[in-house]
Amino acid sequence: MGDATAEDHMVRKEVGRVRLLQQLPGRGAIQCLRLALPYREQTAVMPGQYCLLSSHERIQPCSYVSVPGRSREFLVVTSRATPLEVDGEWLSYSGPIGSGWPVPLLGRRLLAITRGYGFLPLLCVLDEISCWLPWVEIHLLYDAASLTYLPEEYRHRLAAMKVFSRTLYPFGSQAELKNYVVTLKPDMVYCCAPSQLAFQLARRCIEQGVCAQRIWIRADHVGVSADRPVSPWDGPVHRFDRVLAARY
Repeated sequence: MGDATAEDHMVRKEVGRVRLLQQLPGRGAIQCLRLALPYREQTAVMPGQYCLLSSHERIQPCSYVSVPGRSREFLVVTSRATPLEVDGEWLSYSGPIGSGWPVPLLGRRLLAITRGYGFLPLLCVLDEISCWLPWVEIHLLYDAASLTYLPEEYRHRLAAMKVFSRTLYPFGSQAELKNYVVTLKPDMVYCCAPSQLAFQLARRCIEQGVCAQRIWIRADHVGVSADRPVSPWDGPVHRFDRVLAARY
């Protein structure tokens, strides 16, 4: 039995409603929204998937920062600064959509690399792994600016999370990443960053001996339609060997 892959995760696109509970203070155009599902709506979400919120014919893609729990509340992040509605209003909700992060069932050392507000959708899976897969060592590489995107409550959650190592990484330094990967020898890599940077970081990991099939990247999901069918090939999480095969 191996690791569950992103393509194994169910791809859903169910339309319902959510209540907008709170719009958390964000940085620049980045906005975190606290939402709640009504009790008749399904709650199964895989970390790494995304959803669509809409109001008055405006469609807004959002990444999950947390998944709905017993309270049915959860947090999403979006890059649109204009509020959809006022707190307490109901929004149209389509989700969860797309493929999620794989589950490292046989992994021992997970290297998670992120930059900017990529930290927010990455937190969701790291939180689940630290809770349910305690044998997995999580090694986190991030830039200093990443922390400024986190809501205050999630800074506390990150501090309490079972992360084996946390390293501030100057992303212009290829030598430092090389030394880190060679020393750590990760058996799985998650990379959540802007598309071009995610691709470059994944290539650097391959150069240091990490197998492309063990690298997963997630980039911003744009250009989605509320009516178009969704398949695992749409992402937003992709296994890197398949990204390379599609490019070359």
